[in-house]
Amino acid sequence: MRSLLLLPLLALVSQASALGVGDKAPALNPGTIIKGRAVSLDQGLHIVDFWATWADEADKSIGQLTKLAKKHKDKLDVTGVAVGEQGPDPLSNVKKFVAEMGSKMDYNVAYDGQNGTAGRNWMAAARRRQLPTSFLVKDGVILWIGRPTEGLDKALDSVIKGKFDLAASKAAFEADQAKQDAAEAEARKRAEEMQKLLQPVIDAMQEGDAEGAIEELDKLEAKRPDLKPQLIGPRFGILTGSGSPKLVDFAKRLANEDLKDNPEALNSLAWSIVDPESKMPKPNYEAALILAKRAVDATKMKDGMILDTYALALFKTGDKAKAIELQAKAVELARKDKRVDPATMKEMEGRLEEFKKAKTSV
Repeated sequence: MRSLLLLPLLALVSQASALGVGDKAPALNPGTIIKGRAVSLDQGLHIVDFWATWADEADKSIGQLTKLAKKHKDKLDVTGVAVGEQGPDPLSNVKKFVAEMGSKMDYNVAYDGQNGTAGRNWMAAARRRQLPTSFLVKDGVILWIGRPTEGLDKALDSVIKGKFDLAASKAAFEADQAKQDAAEAEARKRAEEMQKLLQPVIDAMQEGDAEGAIEELDKLEAKRPDLKPQLIGPRFGILTGSGSPKLVDFAKRLANEDLKDNPEALNSLAWSIVDPESKMPKPNYEAALILAKRAVDATKMKDGMILDTYALALFKTGDKAKAIELQAKAVELARKDKRVDPATMKEMEGRLEEFKKAKTSV
């Protein structure tokens, strides 16, 4: 499950939740109304849902919220607030997404930006990490907070029937927060332990000894094979940063073993090498090609974003004809993919033209 860690927002609040079940709902003042109207939460029954176009459960929760809005249209207002959007033009991305959803997203929709007021006053104050997250509000009081697919329907039904137990809802929210706090404490503990284990690697890198750092990683991996997944990032970073030819063999290992069934991770690593804005001193395009090829195979050539990376790797390694063919396919797929914002679409189309010009100039 993909989650959004709203770190800039969470830094503004204390460890204890500043907003919870039973509290007065903050005013809802998102930056831009995209669909419908702005609402006042002081009276009536409301669902305020914080979401993002890329969130894994977005389609499912949007369908759920649309059904609830239609079913209870005379007694319920639903407002979706987009936060945490990515890309160079996030507002355009949200507008495109909402337009394509049409009647499938049939409720008020607003955009708040990465660090907007609504995000700070609601998500950060309640210390909610994942998107989507819904708040059920009646007459200005928050009755329920959680993932919309995990209990919202039941909570809303009990409110409408006059059987809602606010004390139980508050206790459940606080128990969930306690569980979250415990998980975060454990994560911090593991991070501190990893820092200690990686200290010899860090020391070697600070001395400019990349080979020594890799040797220390090898020792650690042999001693603690359970840490193999966590050591992928440090090893990849050292190999790419130092321009080591060993990156090719590591890419083969990742593509055939460690990450063979994780196309998103493979694509991310490959893109870090071929990215036109990369500051990598000696990009190893052969390694990128290996990683991107496996990502494409794992997604059966149905993901335009992943295919775009592979096409660029092909272009960088000299196969211009194949790069043009697959970039055209990537553009075709991306035009049907609501995750792709207008700026990224323009970039992909520009890359296709770049490939074509390069081929004809030879």
